[in-house]
Amino acid sequence: MLDTSVRTSPTSQGVTAGADTASTPDFGALSALYDKDHIASVQKVSHDLKRLLTGCDAARLKTDVKLQVARLNDWTNTYLKGLEAAQKISEAGYDTLIEAQKELGLSLDDYLRFEGEGGNAATADQERRIEDISKALRRIHSLIPAVEEAFATSGPNDPEEPEVPPYEPEVNPEPLPDSNPELPAEIPPVSNPQSRLA
Repeated sequence: MLDTSVRTSPTSQGVTAGADTASTPDFGALSALYDKDHIASVQKVSHDLKRLLTGCDAARLKTDVKLQVARLNDWTNTYLKGLEAAQKISEAGYDTLIEAQKELGLSLDDYLRFEGEGGNAATADQERRIEDISKALRRIHSLIPAVEEAFATSGPNDPEEPEVPPYEPEVNPEPLPDSNPELPAEIPPVSNPQSRLA
């Protein structure tokens, strides 16, 4: 049976990381690569390399040195495009896939409902469409966690997760007193509560 359930963002549900975070890889270094400050610094390097190339023309540097600087500039531009794309994926990729998953799930439900209500066997075209939607749902189902992990970033408005120390029971707890010292040692039993109220 195909799982048509729709995943929702863990942050939108207020879910925080559990105790088993040691097994998850740290994507902090990866997300730092497409941080806005990092992208701005790469843009500055790219701009400086272009100015250097202009200076190479004026200084009449050797052709091979100029080619190496030009190649470095090309690599920087390619890297910058990749960073900008990664930033866009991190901002919109997860939500886009969730939305697509919802739409495909609704389409599949419609096709299956029409097939069940009509009482007629599905045509070859309907079967092909149902199969295509099912395949797309399976792909999205595997893509969502991949995008979530590969492009996970902590935004500036995300609350910091507090560090909660694990619960450790006391090794030798102090024994509790047998009775409350503020109460008399012996409390006489109430034989007839009605007579006390009168």
